[in-house]
Amino acid sequence: MPDDSKTLFKKGVPWSVIGSVINKITWIPTIMILARNLSSRDFGLIAMATSATHIIALLGNVGVNAFIVQKKRVTLEYFNACFWLNTLVLICIGILIIIFSYPLSIFFNENVIISISYIIGIKTMMSSLNSIHTAILYKKLQIKKITIREMIVQSIKNFLMICMALSGFGVYSLIIPDLIVSPLRTLISWYLVDFRPTLHLNMKCWKKIWNYGKHILSVQLFSYLKANADYLIIGKMLGAEQLGFYKMAYTKGGIISQPIHEFIGYNTFPLFSSLKTNLQNLKSVFLKIILRTYFIGISIMIFLIFWSKHFIIFFLGDKWLIIRYPFIIFLILNIFILIKDPWNKMIRALGRPDLQSKFLFFELSTIIPVIMITAKYGIVYVAIGITLVNLLFLVISILKFNELLNLKIKRYILTFKHIIIFSCIIIIYSLLLKNIFNFFIDNLSIQFVLSSVIFVVFFLIYTKYYINEIFLNFIEILCIVKKYIIHLYSKLYSIY
Repeated sequence: MPDDSKTLFKKGVPWSVIGSVINKITWIPTIMILARNLSSRDFGLIAMATSATHIIALLGNVGVNAFIVQKKRVTLEYFNACFWLNTLVLICIGILIIIFSYPLSIFFNENVIISISYIIGIKTMMSSLNSIHTAILYKKLQIKKITIREMIVQSIKNFLMICMALSGFGVYSLIIPDLIVSPLRTLISWYLVDFRPTLHLNMKCWKKIWNYGKHILSVQLFSYLKANADYLIIGKMLGAEQLGFYKMAYTKGGIISQPIHEFIGYNTFPLFSSLKTNLQNLKSVFLKIILRTYFIGISIMIFLIFWSKHFIIFFLGDKWLIIRYPFIIFLILNIFILIKDPWNKMIRALGRPDLQSKFLFFELSTIIPVIMITAKYGIVYVAIGITLVNLLFLVISILKFNELLNLKIKRYILTFKHIIIFSCIIIIYSLLLKNIFNFFIDNLSIQFVLSSVIFVVFFLIYTKYYINEIFLNFIEILCIVKKYIIHLYSKLYSIY
């Protein structure tokens, strides 16, 4: 089974990267149009509603999906029990979100939150129909199928967001498309997975699912509160407009780490779970994965730190330049998050989500007072406070988690050698390019595009000669893209 898992994982990695890249490419024109046609307040209102309602939604996460992925053998009886437990809980959670919509509108003093919460509540109930099927796909490491599904759904969602924003729907262009594509995701999921639930609830299995899931619930709840407590506090203390600026800085700060986080979460957790009985093999795979993810993610974020002003003007427009400094701070924060993320998945795969939940509880207990104090001075100080807390707990958690994995710290630190060298190259060439560009090119958007092309060239040259595995993975991805473009072209040609 471990060998099969590694083979499936290797086959799925290019598809996961392709899906992430294509989703980002389709998202670029979407965010460029949304940022220019919607106000900061619109983004702030969505942040208010989602940050509050998702806390209620997380209470419905009884760890069903993680139970399916982590458990070595899952019988049809357990699949059925998972489906009905998940469905009933999410329907109840959706109703709770609708009930709490009015108190939330009073808390934030924004009436529009009522209608936004209604939409979120309905979407939560609808999502219950596809989550088990998605978990089955992840358990089988069917990454290609998941990627194709998400590319279809996200492309349609982005198209709808653009159309609604240009048609004057305002804040609703950010939330209604999610509701519209939810049934489509369910239909595709049911088409891809053979499992069909029967009317037997199998309630005798629920206790076993809950015994594992309660720790997942605490981890997810603490993680979400840690990531979104700032939205709640800033929304209450500073209002929707400042929250909109803060949210844009935060989400754009995670533009690179977020897809890598999704890749690590969805793909490595089932792989680590299948290898947990062979610790040496698990260590080897773990180090290979972090070398690739750290090098790719950190090097791009270092590049964005030096070209932050150009990035904001190119993607969002001049009116968003106010977020430049919080954006830079959040890029640094996301470097810390990226470093810690594989460790979190490893601990969960080893069957110790309780350890992760304890760390998150102490981190959350620290971060909320920090946010409340720093919010009085503005969003830049909130960003600094959150980043420093994350750095502190990053060091503590890695040292503690390493006791379980028994990985030599020297061996782990060596994975940063190429990252440090390449980061120095980025810093030097960025400083030189800025001076050259200032003499010849006035347009900052053109400067950003040219610097990005040069970065890709440097990246490919360095990986080819020093980290050949990453370069070969990149070439493999290009070959797959070329193959399927040719295949798609031949099909279209045959039709016409």
